[in-house]
Amino acid sequence: MVALAVICSGTAWAVLPVGRGVRRPRRPRRRAALVLEVVPAQSAALDYTARLAAARRGSPALREGGYRNVLLTNLQIIFERRTEEERVLVAVNADSQPYTAHFDAGCGLAWDLISGQQHDFGGGSQLPPYSAFFWKMER
Repeated sequence: MVALAVICSGTAWAVLPVGRGVRRPRRPRRRAALVLEVVPAQSAALDYTARLAAARRGSPALREGGYRNVLLTNLQIIFERRTEEERVLVAVNADSQPYTAHFDAGCGLAWDLISGQQHDFGGGSQLPPYSAFFWKMER
C-alpha cells in the first residue's frame, strides 16, 4: 500500500506519494479524486490557529506595534505590543507545569483576544501548561 505525505508550507499544500517502488509518471492522463478527511484532533489545532490569526488580523498592536519585554524566564515570556490605539500583552508558558506570573500590567483588566474571556491581573496571572494568551489591555 502506498502512503501519502501531506506537506503544508504557509498556504501551499502538497500531497506526495511515499514508499518503495512508487512510480511517478511525468504526465498522468487522469488524476484520481483526492478526498481529504479532517481528523478531530487536527480540527482543534486548525481552529486554534485560525483564532490566533484572527486575533492578529484584528489587532493593530499585534500587527505593527512596538515591542517591549515584560517578563522573561527560561520557559515563560510576556511581552507587550503597543500602538497609540491599543496595548496587547502576549503571554506564553512553554512549561509542562502551571506558572503564576507577577508583573506590573499597568491596568487591572484585559480581554483575551483568543478566547474572548476577561482576565484580571490581581494576585498574579495564572498560565496553564503549554498555553498562550493575547491580552488586550483596558485603557
